[in-house]
Amino acid sequence: MGFVGYGTASQAIQLVALAPSNPTRGTGPLFGIELQPVAVDILTAPSPTHPVRVTADADGNYVRGLPSGIVPVGLVLDVVSVELPAGASTIGFVSEVEGVVF
Repeated sequence: MGFVGYGTASQAIQLVALAPSNPTRGTGPLFGIELQPVAVDILTAPSPTHPVRVTADADGNYVRGLPSGIVPVGLVLDVVSVELPAGASTIGFVSEVEGVVF
């Protein structure tokens, strides 16, 4: 999981939905994903909570791999990344909703 090209020290929130909205992906009420308890947990988690709520490095990037066996094979998620620029009170960037299959 990760992102590239955010602002230096931006906070990034990787929101996930456990029940993907395919074939209408990107139409949910919370940045394009379905509003579920897991998304609320991510939004209210302290930073950093790797890999879902993190701070970009000096180059504006964050990449973190997950060890094998952590995520069940075949799990399907909708994922969207939201950037909160350092020192700003607005949202900087919202990615497209992507379907991820593990």
